[in-house]
Amino acid sequence: MTDLWTALDRIIATAPNAAALRTHGLGPVAAWRLRKRGAPVPPDIERLALGAAYASVTAGPLLEKVAGIVQEPILLLKGPEVAKLYPERALRTFGDLDMLVSDYPSAERRLIEAGFSELYPNRRIEGHHHGSPLGYGSLALMVELHRDPGWLRWLTPPSNTELMRSAIPGVNAIDGVFALPLEQQALYLASHAWRHGPYTSLIHLIDIELIRQQTDPALIDQLARRWGIERVWQSLCSMIDWTIYESDQEPGRVHRCWARHLDDTRER
Repeated sequence: MTDLWTALDRIIATAPNAAALRTHGLGPVAAWRLRKRGAPVPPDIERLALGAAYASVTAGPLLEKVAGIVQEPILLLKGPEVAKLYPERALRTFGDLDMLVSDYPSAERRLIEAGFSELYPNRRIEGHHHGSPLGYGSLALMVELHRDPGWLRWLTPPSNTELMRSAIPGVNAIDGVFALPLEQQALYLASHAWRHGPYTSLIHLIDIELIRQQTDPALIDQLARRWGIERVWQSLCSMIDWTIYESDQEPGRVHRCWARHLDDTRER
């Protein structure tokens, strides 16, 4: 099979402009690959790479501050825990830190009392799986507290308590901040991508592919069956093989239709 980064070189080369790279989350990867070849990086792509670098360097201090304020275990769902999958963390951009906490009201109250503020107070949806994003000072990176991970409704995932019990130390090595094991991380990302539109951005497929490369597929398949997300997982894996690696095995017609906006990333 073609190397992932070689396959992405082809995809990046077909992008019509930097806006397309931004839509698919590929700006930092494009800048990295250009530098690898000794090629100049256009300013608009360089700006995308700088944004990802900013998120990478500010995430740790912000996480440490939040952990010190909420005084309860935090399960970091994405952000740095996805960026760690890449050859360099600054290759994966993110705009917020998604944190699962046991006592959501207390954590939110403590953060607001400590100087955090709701960025979109008028958009608060009571009972939603996460609250209004919180900002701190002039930092562009936001904090998003979660009551639950926001699973697809038909799944049978573990409870928050079970997730916390099986969590592993976070990549930033901050006391009280934990992460999902990679097999669970893969299925959480699959559920999250499906919930928000599975093929809206190629970077979601790349995240999942990087986990596929670092885990035993049989273990993920077994867990996917237990959680009721097997068909979603298989569909996303088929789309990865077809879109990124140009496999001859096409995904189902429905998924090809949903992913038609990715057509310009696949050489014909």
